[in-house]
Amino acid sequence: MTEKNTNTPMSEDENLDQVCLLNCIELCAIIFRGIDPEECAALLDEGLPALATLSSESLQSLSRPLKNLENSYPDVTDTFCDELESEYVRLFINSRDGIVAPLYESCYEPGSGRVMGESHVAMSKLLEEAGLTPTGEQASEPMDHLCIELEYLYVLLANGWGGNDDDSLKQASAFAAQKKVWVRKFSEKLTNSDTMKFYVAASELLVSMLEEITSS
Repeated sequence: MTEKNTNTPMSEDENLDQVCLLNCIELCAIIFRGIDPEECAALLDEGLPALATLSSESLQSLSRPLKNLENSYPDVTDTFCDELESEYVRLFINSRDGIVAPLYESCYEPGSGRVMGESHVAMSKLLEEAGLTPTGEQASEPMDHLCIELEYLYVLLANGWGGNDDDSLKQASAFAAQKKVWVRKFSEKLTNSDTMKFYVAASELLVSMLEEITSS
């Protein structure tokens, strides 16, 4: 669903900031889409540490959340990756005691708590206006799934920076500010639950990332 435009030259510092932020969006989307066990070790042993190092050189606001995420797990083993997958299912997909933190904005709407609410309708309209169509498993999801919203945000920022499009950047900032409200509630549910530190740290990174986009 992502389209990138990188025709406009940027300074080295601007490029580092933007690459770091876009990579953080991708990282959060991967985590909350569910990390493939076969890609788990490469992501956590190589990708995340590299991104944490990059943030220390550019976006200081994301450096600490990334380091916290990196420090939230032990050495990456097949057992840990399997546990991560099982915990993902319990937290976000299916649990006998109830899903801890749904991945759909509609579930956080006042008086709702159900999927396919107003935010699903609004997000469907935004995607249609932008000419974007979710593919793969996401095509069958409600459109206010966290990862679909993150990919839409990625497109706005990439097009804004790559095409020198101020309107896209303004839309990205406004979109991040709006989504920050329910994402904070999502993060609080994880923080207050009995779960692996990894997912709590990931949700805190997500909030910090939206705050950075809103303030930029």
